[in-house]
Amino acid sequence: MKISTKVIVSSSYIYVNTFKYILLTIICCFTTFCYGQQISKHAIHADAFGAGWYLNVKFIPALRYEYFLVTKEHHAVMLNAGLGVAKWKDFTTQFNPDILLPFSIAYMYGEKRSHPIVSLGLIYSNYTYFNTKDIHVDRHQQLSLSWSAGYRYTHPTGITASIYYLGIADGFNIVRHSGGVSIGYRFKKRK
Repeated sequence: MKISTKVIVSSSYIYVNTFKYILLTIICCFTTFCYGQQISKHAIHADAFGAGWYLNVKFIPALRYEYFLVTKEHHAVMLNAGLGVAKWKDFTTQFNPDILLPFSIAYMYGEKRSHPIVSLGLIYSNYTYFNTKDIHVDRHQQLSLSWSAGYRYTHPTGITASIYYLGIADGFNIVRHSGGVSIGYRFKKRK
């Protein structure tokens, strides 16, 4: 029995290592081919955990588009718009998604790869809840103020990684605090 366990562990170890080498090779090739290209004004990001407290969900994946309005030496000003979906179905298992639509303006400072970044914006939320008075699913809409501060690492290929603090004034009343991470890509200019 111990021999078969070692064989299973050994085969999974080989599988994981092979996957690591393939991923590392792809990243190295991507870095080599994209290094000298100019950066465009468009970027996309996948965010996680930022608004995780929202709608009583621990993890809300979100996609965000970023447009660079101004890029001067060490300064950049960006507009952001995104979409996050907390749940696709309500408690009756009907398709009834809970969505978040964040909009913000951000400022980034930095010369090379390391950038502190701050932003201010609004989050429009549209989610379902159980109406105890009428005993049915009801929908609530709300606008909340949001602000964030964090750190972004930008690789010359355009790949970015961010970690940030997020504050939200829920309905402009209750202040909630959270943290998040983001992986993104800033597109290259076409020649």
